[in-house]
Amino acid sequence: MLWLWVLLALVLLIIFIVLASSLQIRFSAARQGENDKAVVDVKGLFGLFKYRLHIPFVKFKNFSEGVEMKLETVNRSQGSLLAEGEPNITGENIKNAFEDLKDLLRHTFQFNRWLTGMLSHVRCTDFQWTTKVGVGDAPSTAVTTGMVWGLKSSFLGFAFRYIRLETQPRLNVVPNFNQTEFTSVAKGLLYLRNWHLMVGLVSLLLRVIKVKGGMKVWQQVIQKAIHARPLHKT
Repeated sequence: MLWLWVLLALVLLIIFIVLASSLQIRFSAARQGENDKAVVDVKGLFGLFKYRLHIPFVKFKNFSEGVEMKLETVNRSQGSLLAEGEPNITGENIKNAFEDLKDLLRHTFQFNRWLTGMLSHVRCTDFQWTTKVGVGDAPSTAVTTGMVWGLKSSFLGFAFRYIRLETQPRLNVVPNFNQTEFTSVAKGLLYLRNWHLMVGLVSLLLRVIKVKGGMKVWQQVIQKAIHARPLHKT
């Protein structure tokens, strides 16, 4: 019987370690001239699994064709490309996504309260955002620089109203008085404990079940998103 108690203790210890560990999300986004790219790295279980969502480029084509981009999902633990695709984000896509979102919100009990509660457990331990701007002449560049500072401050004030900021954000706006330029690079690091993630998912499920027809609507929207997903496995 002793080995059963030892096995049980070992299992409980593993569960405790898993729940006590954190999900790490590192992101970066950059716009340099006409080039846009973004990377999101997700790491969990002390680095046992690592996934990367890579958007090498984003290109605005026109108002009818929308935005063209390339997506890649990579399993960094195994060094393999899981899926890739080149979706277009059009006005029709955005309209349909907005309608689906409204449908989900209607079929989730107090979704806003759940979301703010989840975000309150997210910790930001690093954030830096540098922008270089120039519009061709010194007076206009100075005015534009001030506007960019204001937009950044407003955005951060809104974002970190819900997320716990545990670092001093490093913001910078560099004016280029000699030429036209717009370059912006943002990087950050977020943490969320697995325990809070698990409890949050269970809470979301209960909130969906509490609304009549909630599970059916969520299943329909998720299935639609999967079938419309432009990524294909390699």
